[in-house]
Amino acid sequence: MKVLVVEDDLASRSYLEVILRKEGLDFRSAENGKEGYAIFKEYKPEIVLSDINMAQMNGLCLLFITGLKKMRWRTVQ
Repeated sequence: MKVLVVEDDLASRSYLEVILRKEGLDFRSAENGKEGYAIFKEYKPEIVLSDINMAQMNGLCLLFITGLKKMRWRTVQ
């Protein structure tokens, strides 16, 4: 399963990477929505884990420009 992590907080991003690595999942990471979108276009992940409040491009913008707004998604607080 291909997973994209988009998170500007280094500690949070690193924590998610550790979990995904332990689970043996194929993943890529980005530190903002702009970088995440560039990776998304090439990598074509099945799951995107994204922060909402980020510089460059926030998670909601990422959601809409990737077309994921048409798919099933949920917000976790």
